[in-house]
Amino acid sequence: MRLLKWSPNFDVREESPIAPAWISFPKVHLHFFNMQILFGLASLFGRPLQTDQATASLSRPSVARVLIY
Repeated sequence: MRLLKWSPNFDVREESPIAPAWISFPKVHLHFFNMQILFGLASLFGRPLQTDQATASLSRPSVARVLIY
């Protein structure tokens, strides 16, 4: 669910131009698999929301993924 600032021009039928996206950081060293560090990197591209389960559990050390908005 998203909450947006109300606007008099709001039309529920109109598609939002903003969408969440996953960004990947391949070959990141394990000592960078820290939410604060990953969110800092991801904030260069948008607002970080969460990491994927494999990144959070370190089960896929070849790539870190962060969802941004």
